[in-house]
Amino acid sequence: MQVLVARIGKPHGIRGEVTVQLFTDIPEERFAPGEVLDLENFTPKSPVATVAPTGRLKVAGHRWNKKILVVRLRKSLPATKRKSCGAAA
Repeated sequence: MQVLVARIGKPHGIRGEVTVQLFTDIPEERFAPGEVLDLENFTPKSPVATVAPTGRLKVAGHRWNKKILVVRLRKSLPATKRKSCGAAA
């Protein structure tokens, strides 16, 4: 079963974090490190496919900035893209 938990907002800072608009009452569980989020309406040709080629994002961590949840996501670039852009696995 899939549940809509949040909408990804704008980038926050320089460490690859994003703000999220919450639709869940248990964000600490939904955004725990290691949780996997499926992107709604994902297509392989969409711009987000460069960051999440499978349509899934893995949570690396989260923190609160006042009343806004800030989420850090693990990059899931394919090996060819990692090498070309210098990103670590």
